[in-house]
Amino acid sequence: MTTRICYIISFLTGLGLLFIGMRFLVSPLKAEFDYGIVTDTNNDFSFHYIKGIRDLFSGILLVLFVLTKQRKALAIALLAATVVPFG
Repeated sequence: MTTRICYIISFLTGLGLLFIGMRFLVSPLKAEFDYGIVTDTNNDFSFHYIKGIRDLFSGILLVLFVLTKQRKALAIALLAATVVPFG
């Protein structure tokens, strides 16, 4: 039961990252405002695109690991991702 709950949480986290990544690629200003970031970019959205691509990759990785039931790979990816907020 615990493994199933962890898979569900990981899958939902992956879907959330996919959503956030797509928003930063499709509508950078709206995503920036909704996410709580304030930058003066002078219409240069490089930061937004980099963040969007990073979030898309992370979301795809989590979703694929859950769908293929790669428990160890999922655990290692989630453990490695804990350093992202420190960056």
